[in-house]
Amino acid sequence: MKNVKKRVLSTLLLAGVTITNVVSGTRAISAYVKERVNVVAEWKFDSSNIESGSIANNNLVIKDVSGNGNNLRMNTYGDADDYSKYISFSDDKMYDEAKGSIVINGDSANKVGADFITVDDAPINKEEFENGYTIELVYKLPSNWTVSDSWMSLLARQGESESMDEPELGTMNVAVSNCKEIQFLAANKDDSHKMDSASWSVSMDKGGVWYHIAIVNDNKTIRTFVNGAEAFRDYVSGDMVGLYADPNDGRFRVGSSWWKEGNQLLDKFARGNYQEIRISEGALDKSQWLVTNPEEYVGEYGNNDEFSLNGESNYNMVFLPDTQNTIKFRKNVMDTAIDWIIENKNKANIISVANLGDIVENGNNEEQWNNALLFNKLPSAGINLLMQPGNHDWPEYFDKYFGGDSEYGKLTKDYVVRTSPSGRSSYMVNDGGSYKYMTLAIDYHSFDTDLSWVEEVLSNTNIPTIVTSHDLQNCSDTAPSDIKLSEKGKEVWNVVKKYNQVFMMIGGHSHGSGDEILINDFGNEVFNVLADYQFAYNGGNALFKFAEFDENANKIYLSTFSPYAATLSEDERTFFDVNYLTGDGNYSELNINFTERFAGMEKSDLINKSLEELKSLVEKAESLNKDKYTYESFNALEEAVYKAKAILVDKNINYNIVLDTVKTLQNAIDNLKIIEDTPSNNNDNNKPGGSQENNKPNGSEDNSVGNNSNNNLPKTGDSSSLLYTLLSLLAALGGVIKYRKRIDNISVN
Repeated sequence: MKNVKKRVLSTLLLAGVTITNVVSGTRAISAYVKERVNVVAEWKFDSSNIESGSIANNNLVIKDVSGNGNNLRMNTYGDADDYSKYISFSDDKMYDEAKGSIVINGDSANKVGADFITVDDAPINKEEFENGYTIELVYKLPSNWTVSDSWMSLLARQGESESMDEPELGTMNVAVSNCKEIQFLAANKDDSHKMDSASWSVSMDKGGVWYHIAIVNDNKTIRTFVNGAEAFRDYVSGDMVGLYADPNDGRFRVGSSWWKEGNQLLDKFARGNYQEIRISEGALDKSQWLVTNPEEYVGEYGNNDEFSLNGESNYNMVFLPDTQNTIKFRKNVMDTAIDWIIENKNKANIISVANLGDIVENGNNEEQWNNALLFNKLPSAGINLLMQPGNHDWPEYFDKYFGGDSEYGKLTKDYVVRTSPSGRSSYMVNDGGSYKYMTLAIDYHSFDTDLSWVEEVLSNTNIPTIVTSHDLQNCSDTAPSDIKLSEKGKEVWNVVKKYNQVFMMIGGHSHGSGDEILINDFGNEVFNVLADYQFAYNGGNALFKFAEFDENANKIYLSTFSPYAATLSEDERTFFDVNYLTGDGNYSELNINFTERFAGMEKSDLINKSLEELKSLVEKAESLNKDKYTYESFNALEEAVYKAKAILVDKNINYNIVLDTVKTLQNAIDNLKIIEDTPSNNNDNNKPGGSQENNKPNGSEDNSVGNNSNNNLPKTGDSSSLLYTLLSLLAALGGVIKYRKRIDNISVN
């Protein structure tokens, strides 16, 4: 390695130092470094580390605190009276031990601003890092970051290279993608190997948040980390040894992107706060990083609560968003999650599963499509599954693997209707609680072609319907739970809002998770839901959106649950392997009065079957002779019958109430007590007030429930009979009143 003799070995032994997170004030990180770290360059961007000059004089020099002489000098671009508008010091910092940061905020459109570059004689300009390297940045993504800032470079290296994938960028580049991932590209020290793919990090989801970014190369694998979350798209190659140092210009640049094409050099400025950058020799262990526990800065993330229903009679629809990265890079994660769904179908009361598109990452890759066949385990296990393509899924490949003639098509032919012109828009109908539910998937590629078919399907207005399509929503660039309709979503909504039975739309495509309420042409609410975790840890870590329907509470609970994480032991878990994601957009309680919203709509086979059972029980009860049973037990039966009859004529009755009523009536029948034999002329103590009962010829009266004849009406002046009748009527009336109150207050558990 060059320049070893010139380098000062920086030994960082900050034992027992605790740094308090200024965001929460409660989390702390340990800065204790267990081993010696060979720091090549370290820049702390605060006013206490100025080597010389100033921003006001356009000649600021930031000191290399490693002592190796790799200072950074300020460069200015364009014509500005005061460059402090584009670069300035700030007290903002990731943790208390730091002394501040510098804000870079250049005018990229007009190319006015400033950045930094290593001084001409800096030893690092010739460094090749033949023993590997670790690049760390402590950086805050601005709260007003937009897609126009996409591909801004946080750190780059000057020079020309034959093997750089995008040589216009220089010989090394750390950039922020349009999805806020870190993209790392570099040429190796010999300029002899072209990376066939960048090393990509997970997404920096939120703006206005500090991130610790680490890029670690052990000369075998380039790994990227964002706040401790390792990427699922590391670059693996034994050829990526070191970094190329162009002998003509190997300087490092901070705060701008260059694109050498024609006369163009400066492309755009980076934006955000820089607290610190450190470049070290070798692949550092996490314990040697600047921030040894960066997960503490993630904020609210999730919990490991066991899966459970909010009510034992609730039921779930499960949605699988943008599975492409997990299918490509972490097949075992998705495979494990699907097995959990199958094993816990009854526990979770899962009535259906629907994919939201982007099944695979590369639409013509047979290996990925074959990986995706694991989804067929669901219909093979008796779980209704609806698949649809996204923009990554080439139509001809989708047709081959999940079309009507595929294995999936054969497994689902009894319940998936795919008669659309494209054959890719389809729907299924499932029973859940009191209702039948339609899930309608509109093909991403064929909206115009399939539109008339979609409207024909939606003309069946008596089935509560969820509409899904791959691209329905966008989310804010820096607030992934802040969603709105996308352009394609607006097209779908303009159709959907005309059909009152549609109560939810759900899509993927845009990395984020949230929900909003839309109002249809009938003045009713429609829930608009986005679920997409494709750039998160493990490509989403098999995070599925569970929609749990609670008819008793009049709610739909939207939760984000990872069946994969739920299978891990504590020793196997990382910080990011949580059962439930929490926080904005990851859990919601949607209010919906099922009885009102779905009034007159088609009931499920479940409730119809239970109503038939209830009708049979009523008939059985009415055939019983009350004279054979004690007054108390038969009176309880009469009350149960009256309640049951009221339910049988209620068109909007709740399935759970039907089940309860069946149970109550069956219990009343089972608990009837037969009157014991007594002497013929003794008082009947089972009658109110010990009233006497005259012997009647067989068949002279019918004492079954609900069938008293006129002969059994009380005679005028017969106070005991009148009292008995009044008590019976009041008991029955009380049962009906109690029942109606129960119906009117259906949201009460």
